[in-house]
Amino acid sequence: MKKTDKVPLVIESEIFLASEESKTHKARSRILGGRHGDFILLEDPVYRVNERLSVPLEGTLVCSYFHEGDVYHFRSRIRKDLGDGLVLMEYPTRFQVEKVRKHHRIFVDIETRLYLDGAKDALGATTTDISEGGCCLVVAALLPVVRNSGCRIELILPDNQQITGLRAKIRNITFSTLKKTTQLGLQFLGPGDQLAKISSFCRFCMFFKV
Repeated sequence: MKKTDKVPLVIESEIFLASEESKTHKARSRILGGRHGDFILLEDPVYRVNERLSVPLEGTLVCSYFHEGDVYHFRSRIRKDLGDGLVLMEYPTRFQVEKVRKHHRIFVDIETRLYLDGAKDALGATTTDISEGGCCLVVAALLPVVRNSGCRIELILPDNQQITGLRAKIRNITFSTLKKTTQLGLQFLGPGDQLAKISSFCRFCMFFKV
Protein backbone atom coordinates (compact mmCIF):
# COMPACT_ATOMS: atom_id res chain seq x y z
CA MET A 1 0.00 0.00 0.00
CA LYS A 2 1.19 3.53 -0.59
CA LYS A 3 0.25 7.09 0.14
CA THR A 4 -1.47 9.09 -2.59
CA ASP A 5 -2.89 12.57 -2.99
CA LYS A 6 -5.48 11.58 -5.56
CA VAL A 7 -7.22 8.50 -6.86
CA PRO A 8 -7.61 8.85 -10.67
CA LEU A 9 -11.41 8.75 -10.78
CA VAL A 10 -13.27 9.04 -14.08
CA ILE A 11 -16.99 9.81 -14.15
CA GLU A 12 -19.20 6.91 -15.35
CA SER A 13 -16.39 4.39 -14.80
CA GLU A 14 -17.27 1.07 -13.20
CA ILE A 15 -16.03 0.22 -9.74
CA PHE A 16 -16.26 -3.19 -8.10
CA LEU A 17 -16.94 -3.63 -4.40
CA ALA A 18 -17.00 -6.55 -2.00
CA SER A 19 -17.79 -6.79 1.70
CA GLU A 20 -14.68 -7.62 3.72
CA GLU A 21 -16.84 -9.41 6.31
CA SER A 22 -18.98 -11.36 3.81
CA LYS A 23 -16.71 -12.29 0.91
CA THR A 24 -19.58 -13.51 -1.29
CA HIS A 25 -21.32 -10.11 -1.14
CA LYS A 26 -20.06 -8.36 -4.27
CA ALA A 27 -21.45 -5.63 -6.48
CA ARG A 28 -20.78 -3.38 -9.44
CA SER A 29 -21.31 0.33 -9.20
CA ARG A 30 -20.48 3.49 -11.15
CA ILE A 31 -18.51 6.54 -10.10
CA LEU A 32 -20.74 9.60 -10.48
CA GLY A 33 -18.54 12.23 -8.88
CA GLY A 34 -16.47 13.05 -5.82
CA ARG A 35 -14.27 15.47 -3.94
CA HIS A 36 -10.62 14.52 -3.70
CA GLY A 37 -9.64 13.82 -0.14
CA ASP A 38 -13.25 13.78 1.03
CA PHE A 39 -15.74 11.45 -0.69
CA ILE A 40 -16.66 9.48 -3.82
CA LEU A 41 -20.23 9.61 -5.15
CA LEU A 42 -21.49 6.21 -6.33
CA GLU A 43 -24.58 4.49 -7.56
CA ASP A 44 -25.85 2.54 -4.56
CA PRO A 45 -23.91 -0.77 -4.60
CA VAL A 46 -26.22 -3.67 -3.74
CA TYR A 47 -25.59 -7.39 -3.64
CA ARG A 48 -28.29 -9.27 -5.52
CA VAL A 49 -29.24 -12.49 -3.72
CA ASN A 50 -31.65 -13.37 -6.53
CA GLU A 51 -33.89 -11.60 -9.05
CA ARG A 52 -36.22 -10.33 -6.29
CA LEU A 53 -33.97 -9.86 -3.28
CA SER A 54 -30.99 -7.54 -2.91
CA VAL A 55 -29.12 -6.22 0.13
CA PRO A 56 -26.87 -3.15 0.52
CA LEU A 57 -23.14 -3.62 1.02
CA GLU A 58 -22.14 -2.58 4.52
CA GLY A 59 -19.05 -2.38 6.72
CA THR A 60 -15.55 -2.31 5.29
CA LEU A 61 -15.59 -2.58 1.48
CA VAL A 62 -12.77 -3.92 -0.67
CA CYS A 63 -12.86 -1.79 -3.82
CA SER A 64 -11.25 -2.33 -7.21
CA TYR A 65 -11.17 0.22 -9.98
CA PHE A 66 -9.70 -0.13 -13.50
CA HIS A 67 -7.91 2.87 -15.03
CA GLU A 68 -5.55 2.98 -18.04
CA GLY A 69 -4.32 -0.59 -17.73
CA ASP A 70 -3.97 -0.60 -13.93
CA VAL A 71 -6.21 -1.89 -11.17
CA TYR A 72 -6.47 0.32 -8.09
CA HIS A 73 -7.34 -1.62 -4.92
CA PHE A 74 -8.38 0.14 -1.72
CA ARG A 75 -10.63 -0.18 1.31
CA SER A 76 -13.42 2.21 2.21
CA ARG A 77 -16.85 2.49 3.85
CA ILE A 78 -20.19 3.98 2.89
CA ARG A 79 -20.47 7.33 4.66
CA LYS A 80 -24.05 8.22 3.81
CA ASP A 81 -27.03 6.97 1.83
CA LEU A 82 -28.36 9.98 -0.11
CA GLY A 83 -31.46 8.21 -1.41
CA ASP A 84 -32.50 7.94 -5.06
CA GLY A 85 -29.89 5.19 -5.54
CA LEU A 86 -26.91 7.38 -4.55
CA VAL A 87 -24.35 6.94 -1.76
CA LEU A 88 -21.27 8.77 -0.51
CA MET A 89 -18.23 6.56 0.04
CA GLU A 90 -15.25 7.62 2.13
CA TYR A 91 -12.32 8.80 0.02
CA PRO A 92 -9.37 6.40 0.45
CA THR A 93 -6.05 7.70 1.74
CA ARG A 94 -4.09 4.68 0.52
CA PHE A 95 -4.34 2.30 -2.42
CA GLN A 96 -2.48 -0.50 -4.17
CA VAL A 97 -1.79 -0.49 -7.92
CA GLU A 98 -1.64 -3.70 -9.90
CA LYS A 99 -0.60 -3.97 -13.54
CA VAL A 100 -2.95 -6.26 -15.44
CA ARG A 101 -2.83 -8.13 -18.72
CA LYS A 102 -4.56 -6.29 -21.50
CA HIS A 103 -6.77 -9.30 -22.12
CA HIS A 104 -7.22 -11.46 -19.03
CA ARG A 105 -8.68 -14.84 -20.05
CA ILE A 106 -11.75 -16.15 -18.19
CA PHE A 107 -12.55 -19.85 -18.56
CA VAL A 108 -16.23 -20.46 -19.17
CA ASP A 109 -18.67 -22.96 -20.68
CA ILE A 110 -21.29 -20.95 -22.57
CA GLU A 111 -23.70 -22.07 -25.28
CA THR A 112 -23.15 -19.80 -28.28
CA ARG A 113 -24.73 -19.15 -31.65
CA LEU A 114 -22.18 -18.60 -34.42
CA TYR A 115 -23.08 -16.87 -37.68
CA LEU A 116 -20.37 -17.22 -40.34
CA ASP A 117 -20.31 -14.48 -42.97
CA GLY A 118 -22.13 -15.67 -46.08
CA ALA A 119 -23.97 -18.49 -44.30
CA LYS A 120 -27.75 -18.43 -43.80
CA ASP A 121 -28.09 -20.46 -40.63
CA ALA A 122 -26.53 -20.21 -37.18
CA LEU A 123 -24.24 -22.92 -35.85
CA GLY A 124 -24.31 -24.19 -32.30
CA ALA A 125 -21.00 -23.71 -30.48
CA THR A 126 -19.50 -23.63 -27.00
CA THR A 127 -17.40 -20.72 -25.80
CA THR A 128 -14.61 -22.14 -23.62
CA ASP A 129 -12.80 -18.94 -22.68
CA ILE A 130 -13.41 -15.24 -23.11
CA SER A 131 -11.51 -11.99 -22.63
CA GLU A 132 -12.07 -8.33 -23.43
CA GLY A 133 -10.39 -8.88 -26.79
CA GLY A 134 -11.81 -12.18 -28.00
CA CYS A 135 -12.84 -15.71 -27.22
CA CYS A 136 -12.26 -19.36 -28.05
CA LEU A 137 -15.18 -21.48 -29.12
CA VAL A 138 -15.68 -25.05 -30.26
CA VAL A 139 -18.10 -26.26 -32.94
CA ALA A 140 -19.02 -29.95 -33.15
CA ALA A 141 -18.30 -30.15 -36.88
CA LEU A 142 -15.41 -29.72 -39.32
CA LEU A 143 -16.04 -26.26 -40.74
CA PRO A 144 -14.80 -24.97 -44.12
CA VAL A 145 -13.48 -21.70 -42.69
CA VAL A 146 -10.33 -19.66 -43.30
CA ARG A 147 -8.30 -17.30 -41.14
CA ASN A 148 -9.37 -13.65 -41.07
CA SER A 149 -12.88 -14.40 -42.26
CA GLY A 150 -15.73 -12.65 -40.46
CA CYS A 151 -18.53 -13.84 -38.23
CA ARG A 152 -20.81 -12.74 -35.43
CA ILE A 153 -21.87 -14.45 -32.24
CA GLU A 154 -24.69 -14.40 -29.71
CA LEU A 155 -24.51 -15.68 -26.13
CA ILE A 156 -25.59 -14.97 -22.56
CA LEU A 157 -22.77 -14.27 -20.11
CA PRO A 158 -22.77 -15.91 -16.67
CA ASP A 159 -23.86 -12.57 -15.16
CA ASN A 160 -26.97 -12.72 -17.41
CA GLN A 161 -25.86 -9.98 -19.80
CA GLN A 162 -27.04 -10.83 -23.31
CA ILE A 163 -24.55 -10.42 -26.15
CA THR A 164 -26.13 -9.99 -29.59
CA GLY A 165 -24.71 -9.07 -32.98
CA LEU A 166 -21.11 -9.14 -31.78
CA ARG A 167 -18.82 -8.93 -34.80
CA ALA A 168 -15.57 -10.89 -34.78
CA LYS A 169 -12.72 -12.03 -36.99
CA ILE A 170 -11.45 -15.62 -37.02
CA ARG A 171 -7.79 -15.50 -36.04
CA ASN A 172 -6.99 -19.14 -35.26
CA ILE A 173 -8.43 -22.45 -36.45
CA THR A 174 -7.75 -25.91 -35.04
CA PHE A 175 -9.36 -29.01 -36.54
CA SER A 176 -9.75 -32.31 -34.70
CA THR A 177 -10.52 -35.00 -37.25
CA LEU A 178 -10.80 -37.60 -34.48
CA LYS A 179 -13.42 -35.64 -32.50
CA LYS A 180 -14.81 -33.98 -35.64
CA THR A 181 -14.66 -30.53 -34.06
CA THR A 182 -13.39 -27.10 -35.05
CA GLN A 183 -11.87 -24.77 -32.48
CA LEU A 184 -11.92 -21.10 -33.41
CA GLY A 185 -10.03 -18.22 -31.85
CA LEU A 186 -11.99 -15.02 -32.41
CA GLN A 187 -10.96 -11.38 -32.17
CA PHE A 188 -13.83 -9.09 -31.20
CA LEU A 189 -14.54 -6.11 -33.45
CA GLY A 190 -17.68 -4.47 -32.05
CA PRO A 191 -20.12 -2.82 -31.63
CA GLY A 192 -18.96 -0.91 -28.60
CA ASP A 193 -22.01 -1.51 -26.42
CA GLN A 194 -21.55 -5.28 -26.68
CA LEU A 195 -17.81 -5.02 -26.01
CA ALA A 196 -18.59 -2.97 -22.89
CA LYS A 197 -20.71 -5.81 -21.50
CA ILE A 198 -17.91 -8.31 -22.04
CA SER A 199 -15.37 -5.91 -20.53
CA SER A 200 -17.53 -5.47 -17.43
CA PHE A 201 -17.93 -9.24 -16.97
CA CYS A 202 -14.22 -9.97 -17.45
CA ARG A 203 -13.12 -7.26 -15.05
CA PHE A 204 -15.57 -8.43 -12.40
CA CYS A 205 -14.20 -11.97 -12.69
CA MET A 206 -10.60 -10.76 -12.67
CA PHE A 207 -11.00 -8.50 -9.66
CA PHE A 208 -12.93 -10.95 -7.52
CA LYS A 209 -11.61 -14.27 -8.85
CA VAL A 210 -15.12 -15.46 -9.77
